[in-house]
Amino acid sequence: MLEDGKVLILRGASQQARVSHAAPAYHFDGLNVLKTAMAAEGMRRFAALHASLEAYGQLHRICAPFVTDPAESWLIENAIWSMTHGYALLQMQNPIRNDLAPFRAPPLAQQFSMLLNREGAPGGSPA
Repeated sequence: MLEDGKVLILRGASQQARVSHAAPAYHFDGLNVLKTAMAAEGMRRFAALHASLEAYGQLHRICAPFVTDPAESWLIENAIWSMTHGYALLQMQNPIRNDLAPFRAPPLAQQFSMLLNREGAPGGSPA
């Protein structure tokens, strides 16, 4: 796992994997192909039934305090899941933020807080 602020490079990937510095370049045609392979493996693992149920359990527990009607808990769970998924895609597509980047996403926690404090949100207050 990379520390905050560090950028993944092929040589760094080889150090993390404890293989020769040439190994990633031999197996992957560039950094983007390596990242794609890493994402695909992560999704494969996530799609396993145990991992999916565990992830849903975490989502359910995190959303529970905001549910006012148990029959509609799926609405909040879907909204939080969708927002988190979209945020992750934005970060993957444009991980470097600078003055030239067309979009800077605020921290995810800040977005959740803003949405949950809006009028009409469970437990929310008037905007």
